[in-house]
Amino acid sequence: MIEDLTKLECKKSDYVYAKVYSENILVVYCGNYVKFGKLIPNPQKKKKSGGQLDLVLEKIDGNLMTDLHAHFDKSVEVIKVIETIKQNWLQLVTKDHENGIFTILTWDFDNNMEQACTQFKPNENDEVGLHVVKGMNQKMNYFLN
Repeated sequence: MIEDLTKLECKKSDYVYAKVYSENILVVYCGNYVKFGKLIPNPQKKKKSGGQLDLVLEKIDGNLMTDLHAHFDKSVEVIKVIETIKQNWLQLVTKDHENGIFTILTWDFDNNMEQACTQFKPNENDEVGLHVVKGMNQKMNYFLN
């Protein structure tokens, strides 16, 4: 994990994002770097004991964090990660700054694989940019252009 943090420090970005989605997926992203881990109940947590975390990262193949099985070009930036209605499926909104391509990638984090991909090339004459927003009442996302 220390090696991963060292790699993150070298990224040319002002922000490193980390958030828990779907109650058990921790996603860390910065630029085109995406790693995730699964949270499980702490097996060492004893009832009524203080100082113990309720959830810990599960070790998968000896690692606490796993690389997303997607290869983003150096000009691609992950802008946003949004939950979907399906458990542990998230949408990654990316922008390719070199080619001007906006991508919405639906990812299954249980199997670490792509489920859907939508790409757009923005029209320079549009007054409003491309946006993906989370629904208010349901975990349905909306694409606005």
